Amino acid sequence: YEIGTGDWSSDVCLPISYAGPDPVSVRYRNFTNQKVDLRLQEEASGDPEMGHVTEEIGYLILGDVQPRDILTSGLEIGEIETGHGWKKVTFENPHRHPVIIPGLLSFNGADPAIPRISEVKTTDFKMQVAEWDYLDQTHTRETIPYLVIEDGVYNVGGDAWEAGRAFVDGSKWNKIQFRSGQFGANPIVMVGQTTLREPEKVTIRLRNITANGFEARLYRQESDKTIQHVAETIHFLAVDRGAGNIGGVTDYKTWNRDDANNQWKEIALPIFSDYPYVYGSAQTSRGMDPFGVRAKDHTVSSFHLKLQEETSAAPDRHHIPEIV
Repeated sequence: YEIGTGDWSSDVCLPISYAGPDPVSVRYRNFTNQKVDLRLQEEASGDPEMGHVTEEIGYLILGDVQPRDILTSGLEIGEIETGHGWKKVTFENPHRHPVIIPGLLSFNGADPAIPRISEVKTTDFKMQVAEWDYLDQTHTRETIPYLVIEDGVYNVGGDAWEAGRAFVDGSKWNKIQFRSGQFGANPIVMVGQTTLREPEKVTIRLRNITANGFEARLYRQESDKTIQHVAETIHFLAVDRGAGNIGGVTDYKTWNRDDANNQWKEIALPIFSDYPYVYGSAQTSRGMDPFGVRAKDHTVSSFHLKLQEETSAAPDRHHIPEIV
């Protein structure tokens, strides 16, 4: 029996009435985005006859999952000021599966440090400025932007966005596959550690970013480089390179530079009319010494960026250029 509806595809759910008592299952063939052929098939353990009276079949057809509107995702952006103490950040609205991306750490204190996230819940999370383990763990207050978005796939003004989670450890390069298949070229990937299964500080290094996924690995400070960190949860946001706005309210721009190193570099911001929040992660792993990405001197038209190595094993802070 053929059924048709307009334009649909993907999944069909088929409950059956009970006009005839013989066991039966529903089979289908010729499944297209316009129609499907159905039949009832009796089992023949008691007799070879497989005829069955007419039954009523209900069906539910679910089309392919399309990228969601970014505005319906509960996207939240903001910033906090905190030091080495944990600070609670409460969402404007609850999230079922929040993905949290920390922005670039400011440079009020010169000791090497990274932003850390923990205790992620549907209503809030905590964030701190974490100095590397060889330091005294006391850090002045810094400004940290944050971005919160529901785990999922989005289309933002024609640009693909994908927010997700993964388990990453320090023993190997962990492969993470994108689910969407939306990216036509290598996207920009931003990441953040969101669990603390071991207390030691780590940085998340990325490499081999393609339209299909990327590789990630955790690195402790250089003096502990022979110790492999256990698996932690990381959150990631992959975004097409582009520029535009979200709902006519929030401007965004993504780009990469291949000359980010341990020296301050000024980055021009050509499209913003208000103070922007800046997020980013190193996209390459050319030099393996651990570092954080720091930012300062934010204005509506520019900011400064650099890679800051920790010095647990050696005083040298020079780092070869990475793509950020």
